[in-house]
Amino acid sequence: GEFVLRCLGPAFSMLRAVLEGSCAVASAALPRVETAATTLRRVMGLEHFDLGVVCVARGTMQRYNNQYRKRNTPTDILSFPALELDVPGRYPTDLRRPCEFNLGDIVVCPSVIETDAFEFGTNVDHHMVVVLTHGLCHLGGFTHATQQETSTMRTEELRILALYEAALGWSPRTLSPLTTFES
Repeated sequence: GEFVLRCLGPAFSMLRAVLEGSCAVASAALPRVETAATTLRRVMGLEHFDLGVVCVARGTMQRYNNQYRKRNTPTDILSFPALELDVPGRYPTDLRRPCEFNLGDIVVCPSVIETDAFEFGTNVDHHMVVVLTHGLCHLGGFTHATQQETSTMRTEELRILALYEAALGWSPRTLSPLTTFES
């Protein structure tokens, strides 16, 4: 497959997109993913942290989801945090080495995101932002295994999405969080 690197800010920050085979959807989604991830990182105040974003085809995502979550079906996003945070969303400020400024990697499957957006009756670009926000929350230590964790993660997603909407001059509540109480 083809390997593409795009800068997302500081010297070490990059967006990696893996385009396997005839993955036209992932290739076409690359600029939208890059723009959304860059804006989200900025509104979250994390532009000094590295973030890897890998765009993959549906089959690749299914393999990753099976390998890492034991679910043999494609999914929209997988998150691989680089930091172990004591408190979700409380990022360290006393990092000394460049390698410590790494949030981790998220793997997105644009074709699943497009399918889900169609099923949900929402704009594909809006849904991409919502899914990336969800993945970034997981990198920040948020989870939705319990009702309390779900509530906390949903609140964080709402906060980030409101910041994103404000940064782009969008109407409030244009975007809805991915985390629901059924998650």
